[in-house]
Amino acid sequence: KLGPQNTEMYQESTIRQIEQVFMNRGFDVRTVDGNLDLFEYLREVKREKDRIPFVFNLAYGIQGENRYSHIPSILEMLGLPYLGSGPLGHTLALDKITCKIIMKGHNIPTPDFWEYNSSESIESDIEYPVIVKPAMGADSEGLQVASNPKELKEAVSFMLDEYAQTIFAEKFISGREFGMALSGNHPNV
Repeated sequence: KLGPQNTEMYQESTIRQIEQVFMNRGFDVRTVDGNLDLFEYLREVKREKDRIPFVFNLAYGIQGENRYSHIPSILEMLGLPYLGSGPLGHTLALDKITCKIIMKGHNIPTPDFWEYNSSESIESDIEYPVIVKPAMGADSEGLQVASNPKELKEAVSFMLDEYAQTIFAEKFISGREFGMALSGNHPNV
């Protein structure tokens, strides 16, 4: 099973801004696409120099449910230091259902959720509205809001066809959404 093709990309201006920050701090910066040629490229760079100070990973991966873990896995296989989460962290963060199960298991408050592999299995006790999206989709990819069972069934049916993966619904919580990075290696962070 290959899983969904990655459709996510950073804007070129964002990449250039990040490059500039590192260059301003004296780093020799090389920007490389996270494609199928990356492994050989990094092996060659490692042979040319004794050490790469670190890789700043912005890659989303190529395809599949664990696509975010592609580049960290390659970097670990090659023994190259990198910034960002490891393969497991990326895999868990992208898998909304597993992530929510882990949060609930640790008593971290999180909205109620449901998972669907068929549009015929819509529960009757759902409190609407709900957010509906692919379980392995990133950010707001495919996001829809359903306000009643008919809208939920339509959204699930459409997404099952469109994304070919489990569909995730969770109770809608009003407010702003923030994406943020955490930095550090402390075991409790």
